[in-house]
Amino acid sequence: MKLIKSSNDWQDWRLELNETIFDLKGGSRYDDNIYELPYHHESDVFKQISNLPICSIPSEIRIPLDGQKFHHMATFASINGQDDSIEVCWTIDPLSWNGTINPKLLRDEMVQASKSLNSSAVLINTEDNDGYLDIFFSFNFQPKITISEAAETINKHIDELQNKASDNIQTLDSTDKIIARFNFSTGVETSCTRYLVYFIEFLRDLGIDSNSTVTRRGHETLFSIEPTDKDTSLRTIKEALVIYLSLPELEPPLASNHQEPIIQLKLEKLISEVTNIKSENRVQAALLSLQTEKITNLSQELAKIKTPRNSLVSVSSDNKTQSSDMFFGGFIKLGRFQYLGIELDWSSLKRRLSKNSNDPR
Repeated sequence: MKLIKSSNDWQDWRLELNETIFDLKGGSRYDDNIYELPYHHESDVFKQISNLPICSIPSEIRIPLDGQKFHHMATFASINGQDDSIEVCWTIDPLSWNGTINPKLLRDEMVQASKSLNSSAVLINTEDNDGYLDIFFSFNFQPKITISEAAETINKHIDELQNKASDNIQTLDSTDKIIARFNFSTGVETSCTRYLVYFIEFLRDLGIDSNSTVTRRGHETLFSIEPTDKDTSLRTIKEALVIYLSLPELEPPLASNHQEPIIQLKLEKLISEVTNIKSENRVQAALLSLQTEKITNLSQELAKIKTPRNSLVSVSSDNKTQSSDMFFGGFIKLGRFQYLGIELDWSSLKRRLSKNSNDPR
């Protein structure tokens, strides 16, 4: 990239990029010594500069780009050659917003969340412009980092900020429900999500009626459970959730040998869901084994195949959030079963199933 100064007038300058020449005429003066290239809708400037180090941008030049090259909710971005920074405008249009969270609340919570994240990103300001909700960020980078690498960093930062803001909002509204956050492995995400959905039927088989929602956000899955009867203890549901998430890891597996036909049916349905999870894990392990020539450390890759239990990140209820370890540690006793020393309260589970054996569900 080369800046050609044909005269003292900056509007006569040209920017040579590969074999393409861009005139500064029609651009604007950004600062005393910084001039902004006109925005070229017809040319994918980002593609031409993505593999260049950010320090290759001339110090006098600021290049405007399509914000969606940096994040899907960014409407505008620009690279400043003077200090190797990238400014990004993140935007919500409330009229077309289809999220479940109030857009202004999400924007404001992102502002608050940005104060607690350790990052080189600086939140410049927020604006409500013609009904749009904007946040302007500035990111500083090391000179040798490529522009595509900088874009990946920006995308991850904004995603992390949105996730943190959403978590904070969800936690504020966890008085009468339980919100569990999961991070599933790609190969088993579908089967694990299905297993979460079945939890509501599992509760019904225990005599607990509730509603649930499963939402996907970035790499995480949010599972919300709310009892239909306000007198139902959230602790009871949490105890059931601990047992349910632990079932796929139980050795020996759950057996269905109960004499009551109704209880036998409920156990068979439960065993079927557990078997699906285990089967999907075995398939993924087999696929990885076939790729051993491409995988340098197979054992580490196999360890990444997560079950519902070890995919849990946190659980929120009563406006308090527990980590996965805290959540399971509060309910599980150690010492009896083979797998990880987990002891499950099967006597309580069978009592609940027996209590509802007259229910034909």
